[in-house]
Amino acid sequence: MNAFNRWKNNFILLGLIMLIMLAACSPQTPESTLEPTETEVATEAPVEPEVTPVVDETADVPTVLMVTGPRTDPSVAYLVQPVLRSLAADSGMAFSQEESISQDQLTPDTRVVVAVGSDLDIPSLAATAPEVVFVVIGQPGVTPTQNITVIGDPVTDQRNQSFLAGYLAALISSDHKVGALVPSDSDQGEVIAEAFILGAEFYCGVCNPLYPPFNNFPQTEALSSANTQDGFQTAVDALKLSGVEVLYIPGELASSEVLDYVDEQGMIVVGDISPAMPYKNWAGTVKINPADALSAIWQELLTGTTGMQVSGTITLMDRNADLISDGRLRLFEETAADLEAGLILPERMP
Repeated sequence: MNAFNRWKNNFILLGLIMLIMLAACSPQTPESTLEPTETEVATEAPVEPEVTPVVDETADVPTVLMVTGPRTDPSVAYLVQPVLRSLAADSGMAFSQEESISQDQLTPDTRVVVAVGSDLDIPSLAATAPEVVFVVIGQPGVTPTQNITVIGDPVTDQRNQSFLAGYLAALISSDHKVGALVPSDSDQGEVIAEAFILGAEFYCGVCNPLYPPFNNFPQTEALSSANTQDGFQTAVDALKLSGVEVLYIPGELASSEVLDYVDEQGMIVVGDISPAMPYKNWAGTVKINPADALSAIWQELLTGTTGMQVSGTITLMDRNADLISDGRLRLFEETAADLEAGLILPERMP
């Protein structure tokens, strides 16, 4: 009986073991194939694709055009170009620079044309393009019209330059011995001579020298612009013999031949047009800077206010620090500011 019971228990145990082994070997349904219940279904909202704005690269961009001519003073173009480029960028406009201008270059995108130089026929061009704003710099004889704004005035600018050239010459002279070459064949000759003398006297009064030669200063000598390549020596020698130490040479007389000869004579030079090459005796260049005036009226130009005539400011370029110290520069700048503000009259009262 006991043997039978043991056999029975072993048989049951063997059966249990076989059932466990069969359960372990049976294939399981992959989890990924299980169907989710209704409560497990996600209810996320559909995601709409992001819309990228389309930029029309062919859209018209307003353009500012700067034009120079063969006779443009490079120093004036140097002052205007970076300021105009910055004004255009700040206004969301494109900038372009050309060395000539014709009606074909005025595209529908052209909004402002700034012409720098005396040999550009802007009035005729402006008459054919009334929708374009024109700004004229350094063109004697051009007057403001409905779409032309003029920066500077030839007579006023020359008078101010000559006055400050005389002031600067006296300022850097050791004994008030200053002089000027004056163009004898120019309408501006008398203006240059008078303004230069008044500018020197504004600084030194009677300008009496302390050391010989005891001549009257300031002095001037007339020279034809046709003689700036030859025949100028007589005028320069007369000033040198009188004891002139600092000489003002207006731009139309400042040929390389004249400048070379004056350099040989050991005289210091003040000019109103930058020389083509550096000279050790060149003290500085008294310039009318139209860039500040352009900045001041820029928004008016863009809003349609044209037909103006405004004055440029006066600046000193090409400064020789060995001849014009920081203190003398400060005096020059203060006098220039007073002149621009109308506190100084650079001409004789009638």
